[in-house]
Amino acid sequence: MSRRYNAQESRELIIGAAEKLFFEKGFDKVSMRDISEEAKLSKGAIYHHYKSKDEIIKEIINKYVELQRSILVDLIHKTDGYKGREKIIYLMDNIVDMVENKFKNLDVDEYQCIKSLDMIYMYLKNNINYDAPMLADIIEIGNKDGSLNVEKPLECAETFLMLINIWLDPGVIPYPKERRLEKFKFLQDLMKKLGCDVITDNFIEKMLEYMH
Repeated sequence: MSRRYNAQESRELIIGAAEKLFFEKGFDKVSMRDISEEAKLSKGAIYHHYKSKDEIIKEIINKYVELQRSILVDLIHKTDGYKGREKIIYLMDNIVDMVENKFKNLDVDEYQCIKSLDMIYMYLKNNINYDAPMLADIIEIGNKDGSLNVEKPLECAETFLMLINIWLDPGVIPYPKERRLEKFKFLQDLMKKLGCDVITDNFIEKMLEYMH
C-alpha cells in the first residue's frame, strides 16, 4: 500500500523532483509527466498543487531568492569593520565560492538548467528591488571612507548587477567561451570608470574557472 502524503509533504516532493530534473535536463525539456514520475506521485496530485511548470519554477526561484538573501545578509555581517570596497570584494569572492560548491558535485551544465523567462525576470526584479539598494548602501560607505568614488551609487549598483547576472551569464545570452575574459575585462574597466573599482583579477579568474 502506497504511503499517503499531506499537502506540505506532497509539495516538497514535487519541488524536489522538479528541481532535480530542471538541473539535469533543462526547464524546457522537462514535462509534468516527468515530474510526476520522479516524485512518484500521480499527475492528478501534481496538478492539484500546481497548474503548470511555470508555477513550479516560480516557487523554486522564490526559494533560491530567499536563500540568497539570507546568505547575503550573513556575509555582510561578517564584513563589519571593512571599508566599502573591501566589503564588496569579500561578498563577490564568497558568493562565487558558494555557487561553485553548489554545482561542483552535479553532473549538469548549470548555465543551461533553469533559464526560463520567469527565472530571468524574477532574478532581475530581485536584483533591482532588493540587491541593488543593498549594494548601493555599501557603495555609499565606500564613498564616505574614501575607498570608492561613485557619483550615483544606486544606478551603479543596478548596472553592475544587470551586467553580471544577465549580460555575462552565457545561459541567458549565449556567447563563445573565448569572449568571456574580454567581457569580464570590459566590466572591470567600466566599474573603475564609474569609481567602483571592485572587479579584481582574482574574481575574474574565479568566474572563468567556474564557468569552465
